[in-house]
This record gives sequence, C-alpha cells and structure tokens, in this order.
Amino acid sequence: MIKLNAPECVKPKQLRRKNIYHPWLIVRILDSCQPYTVARFANRQDADDHLRFLRRFIPNGVFQIMFEPPE
Repeated sequence: MIKLNAPECVKPKQLRRKNIYHPWLIVRILDSCQPYTVARFANRQDADDHLRFLRRFIPNGVFQIMFEPPE
C-alpha cells in the first residue's frame, strides 16, 4: 500500500480551501431582483478580470462585484 503525504512545506490549513477568506463576490442579478453568487475571489483584480470575461461571453447578463466584510 502506498501512503501519500503532503510535503512538509504545505501546512494543513493550506490543504483545506474552505478556510481561506474570499471577500470579493461576483453576483448575477436575476429577473426577480435576487442576487445569485457566481464566483468568489481573494482579491479585487481577479474579480475584475473574471467580470470582464463574463460580460464578453454573456452580454445580456447583469453582473455586479460586491465586497463581503468579515463577520
């Protein structure tokens, strides 16, 4: 049996992506005026880049970048 271990330089928290805080959201505003979260990002520049992509390929969609402060 082969045992696979993470390298020593990788800490356990880095292996679990859920613990990383992603405060920038891209939401799509639906016809019912309810926001639908499309993606989450750790920084604003990544959110801007992805929003540009979404607007190019879904031109009729209404998207907005939002900041979700920590609780």
